[in-house]
Amino acid sequence: MTHQIGSVHKGRLTAIVDIGSNTVRLVVFYGPARIPLPVFNEKVQCRLGQGIDQTGHLNPDGVTLALETLNRFMKLVEVMEVDNVSLLATAAVREANDGANFVRKIKQSLNADVQILSGEEEAKLAAYGVLSGLPDADGLLGDMGGASFDLVALNRGTFSQHDTTPLGHLRIQDEKRTTISRMRTYIHDHLKPLGWTTQMKGRPFYAVGGSLRAVARLIMHRLDYPLHIIDNFTLEHDHALALLKDLSRLPVQEMMQVPDVSKKRQETLPAAIALLLEVLENVEPSHLIFSGYSMREGQFYLSLNDDIKNQDPLISSCTSLVEREGRFGQQGEEVFHWMTPIFNDESAEHMKLRHAACLLHWHVVRRGVNCR
Repeated sequence: MTHQIGSVHKGRLTAIVDIGSNTVRLVVFYGPARIPLPVFNEKVQCRLGQGIDQTGHLNPDGVTLALETLNRFMKLVEVMEVDNVSLLATAAVREANDGANFVRKIKQSLNADVQILSGEEEAKLAAYGVLSGLPDADGLLGDMGGASFDLVALNRGTFSQHDTTPLGHLRIQDEKRTTISRMRTYIHDHLKPLGWTTQMKGRPFYAVGGSLRAVARLIMHRLDYPLHIIDNFTLEHDHALALLKDLSRLPVQEMMQVPDVSKKRQETLPAAIALLLEVLENVEPSHLIFSGYSMREGQFYLSLNDDIKNQDPLISSCTSLVEREGRFGQQGEEVFHWMTPIFNDESAEHMKLRHAACLLHWHVVRRGVNCR
């Protein structure tokens, strides 16, 4: 969780409340900006979707906790003087017999409207989230939540086929399926009818969602990986498959010893590992790429105007960082253009990296960092 109320930047603030099947989360973004800058991020694991397959209803304890959490979140939004607030409900609320009643309670007690996302809308927002950071993403996106697993085909900046499956971790991992082997059978039965996913063979798989990010943290921990940044953490297919098979054989107690992952999130690891194993073995993507972005960033991205959407994410982020420091932005641009003539055969990708380096150089100079 990130708590930075006192450091909120002056300017437009956008709040997105994600009423998920497992967690209820408030994220406040500063913008408009090509890459969203979160200035507040808090979640509470309410587990609204727990037991929904057996009862057809939301988890009663989860409903009580969610209403308390939403009440506090809306008060925080008021204190922070947020300009725009969106409340989005996903699979559990959409599918539960009492989902509409839950939304009415929110409206009555908080005077706040909730948008219940369809499976298609939820999948597309996840796609927009990934594309906001990787505009040319090409491959298969999979967003795992508590009650659903959304799949979207990404085609170099656009998306086409998509499906929503009941493969959230709360459904995969229940009293009937306590081993990864049994979980994999359940997952396989639901993924097999989606024949279009086999067309994604040899293209990357983009893993989205808190449970899949927890797997990334577990892998980093096991590899003693030096850079603890989830977004764009990438593994080749064979390496990822071997690692996941090893993780699937770990005793539960050892699997749970992951730093920086809450106990409740650790409990979702077996289901997330089982899901990734099925995707890697049956779809055979070229790489496994973990994304730090999701439908919340997708919702923020849709609020931007076309001029901002068309900016390059990396250059825009570097420029925004320099502008927030208040100095040396122009010098970075001048250095970039000054040295350009000596790079005659430079690729577009290399030029972008050089541009970013010039901008960031002046940022670290201001901080007194020795760049040699």
